[in-house]
Amino acid sequence: MKPRFHAFWAINGPLETHPLNSLLLESAPAANGAFTARFQAADELDSVALQLVFADDISSLIVNGKSLPLENSGEGSAATFSGAELSGANLIRFHPAQKTERPFVWLKGLFRIQSQTPFVAGPNHNLRTNGPFSVRPARNGLARNLVADGFPFLQTELTANAEVEFSEAISVLRFNGVEADAVHLNVDGKNFGWSGRPHGEIKFANQLSAGKHRLKIRLVPNSFNGFGPHHYYLGDWQVISPDQFRGVKNFADAPDAPLKTHIAAWHFRRFQLSDSISAL
Repeated sequence: MKPRFHAFWAINGPLETHPLNSLLLESAPAANGAFTARFQAADELDSVALQLVFADDISSLIVNGKSLPLENSGEGSAATFSGAELSGANLIRFHPAQKTERPFVWLKGLFRIQSQTPFVAGPNHNLRTNGPFSVRPARNGLARNLVADGFPFLQTELTANAEVEFSEAISVLRFNGVEADAVHLNVDGKNFGWSGRPHGEIKFANQLSAGKHRLKIRLVPNSFNGFGPHHYYLGDWQVISPDQFRGVKNFADAPDAPLKTHIAAWHFRRFQLSDSISAL
C-alpha cells in the first residue's frame, strides 16, 4: 500500500529514564580455575553505582586489587560497588564456585559504552566494530543509531519521546527504518500496543486526528547484543550452538565455514530509531 504522506519526526527532550546499561566482559582463564577480565573507564564515573553480574555462582571477586562481597542475584552472583573504585584500566579476578568453560559477566549501571573504532556495516545486516570499548558517563541525548550512541550491549528496553504533526486524520502508521525486536507505541498517553516486526506497521483501532501528537516509543533490543557470540564471523547466525560461542566449526555452520569461526571484530544486531513515519 502506497503511503499517503510522510511525517518526519525528531526526538525532543532528554531520555525519560536512562536505561540500566550493560558491558559484556570477556574473561580469560587464570591459575587455579580463576578468570580475569579487563575494561577501560572514563574518569567521570566516581558517583555512579555499578554492579558486576555473573551468570554463575562466584566464590570470590577482586576488582582492582580490592576484594568485594558477593550476593545471590537469583541466577548467579552479583557485586555492587562505586565508580570511585575504577581507574582508567581496570582488572577483575573471580573464581566460579563450580568449574565452567566460559563464564558470562556483565558490568551494569547508568553509563554509555563507546567503541574506539567506528561501527560499520557487517554481515547479515549486522553492525561490526573492532573495539575496544570504554565506559563513559551517561547523558540525556539520543542519536538514531542506538548501538553507536552507547547501547551496544543493552539488555533492557529504551524509551524515547517525540512529537509529530499530521496534516489529516490517519488510522495506520508505519515507522520507517526502526530496528528493534519489538516496538511499543503510546500516543498522547494512550496505549497503542506492541509491534513485533522491526519494519512493521502499528495499526490503530480508531483514527488519530490531524494535528500535533506526543509519542512515547519503547524499543526492545535483540538478545544477541547482550549475549553474543559477538565474534562469530557471520555475526548473528540463523542457528546458534555452543560451538558458535567457542568459535569451532560445527553442524550449525555453512559447509564452507572456516574451522575457526571467531574473528577479532565484534558484531551487533542493529538497534535504531525511526527516521520518519508514514501514514497509510
